[in-house]
Amino acid sequence: MNRLTFTAIIIAASVLVGNAHSAPRDEEPQPPIVTPPTNGSAPSDAVVLFDGKDMSGFTDLKGQPITWKVADGVTTAGKGNAVSKHTFADAQIHLEFNLPTSGKAHGNSGVYLHGRYEIQVIDSFNENPYKPGQQCAGIYMKYTPLVNATTAPGKWQTYDIIFHGAKGDKPARITVFHNGVLVQYNRSVKGGTAGAKVKTVDGKGPILLQSHGGPVQYRNIWARPIAPMSEKTGPPVNATNLKEHSPKITPGTASTNDKPGAKPGDATYLFDGKDASVWMQKNKDEAIKWKVENGYMEVTRTGGINSKINFSDIQLHVEFATPSEVKGDSQGRGNSGIKLHGKYEVQVLDSYNNKTYPNGQASAIYGQYAPAVNASRPPGRWQTYDVVYRTAKFDDEGKQTDPGGFTVLHNGVVVQDHVINKRAPKKGPKDKPIIGHLHLQDHGNPVRYRNIWFRPLN
Repeated sequence: MNRLTFTAIIIAASVLVGNAHSAPRDEEPQPPIVTPPTNGSAPSDAVVLFDGKDMSGFTDLKGQPITWKVADGVTTAGKGNAVSKHTFADAQIHLEFNLPTSGKAHGNSGVYLHGRYEIQVIDSFNENPYKPGQQCAGIYMKYTPLVNATTAPGKWQTYDIIFHGAKGDKPARITVFHNGVLVQYNRSVKGGTAGAKVKTVDGKGPILLQSHGGPVQYRNIWARPIAPMSEKTGPPVNATNLKEHSPKITPGTASTNDKPGAKPGDATYLFDGKDASVWMQKNKDEAIKWKVENGYMEVTRTGGINSKINFSDIQLHVEFATPSEVKGDSQGRGNSGIKLHGKYEVQVLDSYNNKTYPNGQASAIYGQYAPAVNASRPPGRWQTYDVVYRTAKFDDEGKQTDPGGFTVLHNGVVVQDHVINKRAPKKGPKDKPIIGHLHLQDHGNPVRYRNIWFRPLN
């Protein structure tokens, strides 16, 4: 072998080793493909419980047909509780509700998971006589919501719920996003809440919609199965305050492909479509060189960028679009990434009809976890990540007590379910939280970003 050949081999090997996205990281099977929800539709792997046409998917508590009225795609609470015929063990659940604009009951209703764990539905926008434990989006008399994200009666509201049913001596766990705002996170609930209506059978149970005398409306109700908790699932979060009502915030608005939504009232913009001044070139305190126009930032092969703002535990919202002109394959197609604290990456990639190694595809926690499903939209379409990031926690001696972790919804579909951070440091600060910045990767592909905001959780 001559020196030139030897040098070429060394250079080629260096490229392979140096490129963090060049080789598979595991041998997991490809995640199943799921078409995400669009304009009121359900994900392709979901069971539609109410399709806007009739209540044939529900009965009363005695198993008889329910008599709730249905009109214009909406059902209105009437006589008796509505129990879904479909039962499930662990599920992501979506529903939309609308509270009446008048009446003394304040639109009182509730959503019972497995018929046992009530997520309260009530008017918490206006003053009412109910206790903090009875607040809208509260886990009834167990946990108040982190914030009050209720909108005014007469406006449609959403619950997106991650539910793990009780198994043996392990209690149920519940996470709730109310109007896109995280209000309950991985709550541990033993037994049931007050007024539990039905029992589980073989670990499965229905959804029950409560009739409490007020004409509350519901629409677009679906549930999709998710995997049970495992050793990869982070610990429950149990702190709460049942003595005070939660602070009130204005929830944001949802985005469309053509127009970004608005951030919640307690969130901070990292990019609002106009001002990129909170970003700098990686490791340099200078203005970014990415293209900023038409409400988005676009990668321009000038290097990754860092936020000047640091954070600890957060709810993060990011929207991105991979190039509409498809070039390359695997890791060479629409590649970028979102690094929390500059270290832990939620992968950005064009994974629509594009096979790559599972823990390197879109919405993977890069090198740690493949997504549960592939919920990618086609190239050129705007996509969303809603991320809950918890930092590692340490005791008084600086020893890790909780590795922290990630929950990720990709286009409204749960793809990372409270997974722990396997790469968190084993030792850390004794008397203050870990903080860090957000990094957006430049991998040579013209990926676009818009509508980036975060909410502090501690």
